[in-house]
Amino acid sequence: LGETVRGVLQADGWLRTETGSYVPSQLQGVTILLPLATWILLKNGLETDAVGIRYRRSPTSEDSSADHATWGTYVRGADTLNGWLRTTEGLFLPFERRNVVVLDKVEVANREYIIANDLLQSKAPGVRFRTEKSQTAKTEDLVAWGGTIRGVDERDGWIRTESGLYFPSSHHGMRIA
Repeated sequence: LGETVRGVLQADGWLRTETGSYVPSQLQGVTILLPLATWILLKNGLETDAVGIRYRRSPTSEDSSADHATWGTYVRGADTLNGWLRTTEGLFLPFERRNVVVLDKVEVANREYIIANDLLQSKAPGVRFRTEKSQTAKTEDLVAWGGTIRGVDERDGWIRTESGLYFPSSHHGMRIA
C-alpha cells in the first residue's frame, strides 16, 4: 500500500506499467489508482499567524504530525477525493482550512529544455542523465551543451524525462536546463 507506480492508463481501465505489467485502476468499483500532481500551499486570505499547515498521519484533523508544509511550497501528492491530499511521503494535508481553499493544483507540462552552459562555463562536454534524483546516479548518456531534452520540471531541482530518467535543472546553484 502507498507505493508509486508509473505507467499509462489504458482505455479499458488498466494501467500498463513501465515494466510491461498491468494494474487495475479500480477494485470492486472503487478507484485505487490516484494520479499524482503538484500542488502549491497558499494562504488565500486565511487569517492565521501559522507558517503553514501541519501534516496529518491520516486524513483526519486530529491526527497531526510534528512536520508542517510552509505557505508557498510545492507538494507532490494525490487527491484522495474526500477533501485530503495524500503526499508522496504518505502524509496528508487538507484542501481547505476554515472554509478557505489552501491547496491549488499546479499544471505541470511536458516541455523541451535547452542545456545551457552560459552561466556555469563548464569545461565538461555536457551533462549526464541520472537513473534517480541523485548527482551520483549518472548514466552513460550525455547531453552536449546546446542540446535539448524533453520532460517535466518536478520543481525540486530535477527534470523527469520522457524515458523515465532524471536530469538536473541546475548545477552548483546555476540553472542549466
